[in-house]
Amino acid sequence: AIASRFGSTVTLLHVLEQRPPASVHGDRHLMDAREASAYLEEVAARLRAADITVEVHVHDNPEGDVAGAIVRHSEEFRPDLVVLGAHGRGGLRDLLFGSIAMQVLRKGNRPILLIQPRPGASAPAFQLRRVLIPLDSRHPHAFVVALASRLAAGFGASIQLVLVVPTMETLPKERAAAATLLPATMRAMLSLDCEIAREYLEWVAEDARKSGCTVSIEVLRGDTVPEIVGMAERMDADLIAMSGHGRSRLDAMFWGGIASRVSTRTGRPLLFVPVGPEE
Repeated sequence: AIASRFGSTVTLLHVLEQRPPASVHGDRHLMDAREASAYLEEVAARLRAADITVEVHVHDNPEGDVAGAIVRHSEEFRPDLVVLGAHGRGGLRDLLFGSIAMQVLRKGNRPILLIQPRPGASAPAFQLRRVLIPLDSRHPHAFVVALASRLAAGFGASIQLVLVVPTMETLPKERAAAATLLPATMRAMLSLDCEIAREYLEWVAEDARKSGCTVSIEVLRGDTVPEIVGMAERMDADLIAMSGHGRSRLDAMFWGGIASRVSTRTGRPLLFVPVGPEE
């Protein structure tokens, strides 16, 4: 759907793995270059029938580091977007933690779209009506908002910007001690944080609306991850777009960070956009 909307070329890539298992989550594993090429050509034929330009590439030198090979190819091909899919019953949790996809996220510097198939079925057709962009005023936002806005505009989708401000009960540990000692002061600070958050979201929204999209904002209160996931459910988001922190900090973002916890609690498509060098 994205390639059709934007007239993009799709490159289908398969990297042969050293000593691969016979199956992955019950699906047959592609064991050799001929088999992989035949499979990719089958997929390519379906896409070409929809007037999409498709290139096929099989990395036929078996790799011990499949994720590293994918990253190297992404640096060589310089795609605007890398699309990765979870597969089988393991779902997105298996995809992200200890898997090839998680390693690609950690090592690469290209925007990544993660798609989770429905149980027992292939990935659903991608459609974009509503995009959720959780923000944090302490981190750069320009790249994720720009890319998500471009995608939304191409599909005529609306954008919901959110920022979560904690309550007294959900303060992180480093602020909880101060809240215990000075509760009235902390309540006043949180109230001020809400005002600052709304002003920040209005500023970001003004820029996002230049794409022609309808943009709404909301300041949420509570624990960040449940609030983001809850908002995605309430608005029936077709995509959750989140910002990374560039190659050097992406690992920290995912491991123990907000994005990793959001990714394990939703089956919705996720877009991760690393911060560019300018920021």
